[in-house]
Amino acid sequence: MEDAAAAAQAADPLLDGADPFPGVGFERRDAARQAARPPPGGGGVVGDGRGRAGAGGRADQAPAAIGGRRRRTRAGGAIARRSGTGARAPALRGDGTGLRELLLERVTAANGELRTGTVEELVTGWSKIGAVRLASGEELGAGQVVAALPLSALVPTLGKKPPRRLVELEQAQRRLGWRYTLNLVIDAAAVPEGMAPTVLVLPDDALRHGHAVFVGEPDDQGRVVVTLGAILPATEDEAAGGEPEAAALAARAAALRARLLTALDDVMPYVMDHLVVAHSPHEATAPVASGRGTYEAGRGLPVAMSSVWRGTLDGAAGLAAAPHVTGVKNLTLASSQVLTGLGLEGDLVCGWNAARLACAIAGKKRDYLRDEVVSA
Repeated sequence: MEDAAAAAQAADPLLDGADPFPGVGFERRDAARQAARPPPGGGGVVGDGRGRAGAGGRADQAPAAIGGRRRRTRAGGAIARRSGTGARAPALRGDGTGLRELLLERVTAANGELRTGTVEELVTGWSKIGAVRLASGEELGAGQVVAALPLSALVPTLGKKPPRRLVELEQAQRRLGWRYTLNLVIDAAAVPEGMAPTVLVLPDDALRHGHAVFVGEPDDQGRVVVTLGAILPATEDEAAGGEPEAAALAARAAALRARLLTALDDVMPYVMDHLVVAHSPHEATAPVASGRGTYEAGRGLPVAMSSVWRGTLDGAAGLAAAPHVTGVKNLTLASSQVLTGLGLEGDLVCGWNAARLACAIAGKKRDYLRDEVVSA
C-alpha cells in the first residue's frame, strides 16, 4: 500500500495540473514525460504491461475492483491511484442529492436552464455541431456539447457517416463489466485487530476480478461502515457494447452479492454475527436491519451500476482510454471512458476538465479553479 500511495501521488501533476488531462498536442507529450518520471522512492506511475515497473507494476497485481482491469495490462497507474487515494481521501457523506442540487443552483444562478429529454441526433453543419435534436423532435441550439455518453451510444447520434476518429475510439473500447457496491453496517467488535482501512482480495474462481474491502471509522454508537467493491463481469456480447436486460442484470448482481458476503468471511470471520444492516445502492428496496436501529433507503435509489471499460490512450499513463477533444468541433467527451478506472475521482476530474475546456472555447479567461470554490 505504501508503493501504491507513492504511485498515486506521482499522478497528481497529471490530474491536478494547469492543463486538462488527457491533453492534446504539446500537452499530451508533456503528460507522457511526466508519466515516465519516477516518483520519490523509485518506480513509475505505470507498469510495462507485465506488472514489472516499480510501484505501478506491483499495484497492477491487485484486483480489478480497484483499477478496473486485471494483471498484464497497463492499468498499474489506475489501480495505484484508486488504492492510494482511497487510503487518504475523506469519505463523501450522503447520496449525492445535495451535490446535484448545489450544482443546479449554481447553473440557474448563472442564467442557465435544465432541460431533459432523449437525444436522437447531434445536428451538424459546416463541420461542427450546432444543435441537439431530441426524440420529441425539438431542437436545442448548442454552441458546445459536453457528452457523458459512452461512445457506443454517442456515435449513432452523429449520422450515417460519423467521424472516423470517434468510430476508431469506440472500437477500441471494451466493457469489462459493471462496478458493484455493497454497504454493510456492523458492530466495531467485528473488525479484526490491525485490519487496514483498504483490503484488496485477489481473484479466485468465484470472483475472477477480485474485490476490495473499505473499512470506515467507528461512530459514537460503536458501528462501522464496511463497503465492498467488485466488478460484475460482462458477457462477450456485453463486452462488445451490447446492453443486457435489466431483470437479468439484477439477478446477476444478487448472485454477486451472495458471493461477496461468503468471501468476506475469510477476511472478517465474525462479521455476520455482528451485522446490523446490509444494502446496495443498486437495490430499490429498503435495507432490512438485523440488529438494533431502523434504516430507510436513500433518496434517488436505485443507482445504476457504472460500466467499467478497458482501453488505452497513448501518452496517458494508463489512466485514460479516450481524449476529451476528438476533432469534432463543439464536442467535448466527459464520460467514464475518458478517465477509466479512477471511479468517483475520475468522474469529478473529467467533469471539471470538460468545464475548463468549455470556458476556454467560449473565450472565458477566468481561472475558476483558482478564483472560486464551490462547497456545500
